[in-house]
Amino acid sequence: MSQQSVRPPRKASNLFEEPAMLFLGRVFDIVAVNLLWLICSLPVVTLGASTGAMYYVLMKMARKDAIHVWKDFFCGFRLTWKRGTLSLLLVLPVLALAYLNVSFLMGNPLNLPSLGLVVFALPVLLALMVVSFLYPLLGFYSDRLRIALHNAFCLAISHLPTALLVTVLNLIPFVLLARSFELFLNLLLVWVFLAFGVIGYLNSKLLLRIFRKELADSDYPIEDYDTVTLNH
Repeated sequence: MSQQSVRPPRKASNLFEEPAMLFLGRVFDIVAVNLLWLICSLPVVTLGASTGAMYYVLMKMARKDAIHVWKDFFCGFRLTWKRGTLSLLLVLPVLALAYLNVSFLMGNPLNLPSLGLVVFALPVLLALMVVSFLYPLLGFYSDRLRIALHNAFCLAISHLPTALLVTVLNLIPFVLLARSFELFLNLLLVWVFLAFGVIGYLNSKLLLRIFRKELADSDYPIEDYDTVTLNH
């Protein structure tokens, strides 16, 4: 009588660990972060803190940490409130100037040559690159605003390709708004539910490696935030 080999029982798969479910869960988290960021940015004065809070969550997401979007967002909001609000004194004029520059350069009413356009736009581009690093830094580290600004400037200069890519991603809404207000409105649901969160998540993935490499000795990386009381 031949013996039949006995196969070990198959391990039951966890539906929530399937790639499709993990992807849908990540999309849901990004939608939630996007909505929280929009709602908390409506008073404008809270724009800096809400952006820092968004990156607080998205940096955790980029590191594949377990997150609780609502709890983590408002934890990040509290931790970045003072620094984020003060940063608006610098950032809002830069954003306004960036929008005016995009509108002007796309129309080129003075018929400036290509080199003239580059020279005209260069200072604003540099400022935007610094801003593109600033809020992820505020969300990832508890450094004082002055130190965060210094780090943002140095990192933007020393990692120019990444700085340019992140800045281009951040400029997408401004370019669409300057190009066609009608098109911007047609995509309104995308902006409300997804676009800003996706842009922030891509930025977080790009910047996380740089932060870990360059700022290993900076104060209180994100994983320590839940146990640290800031004195800023």
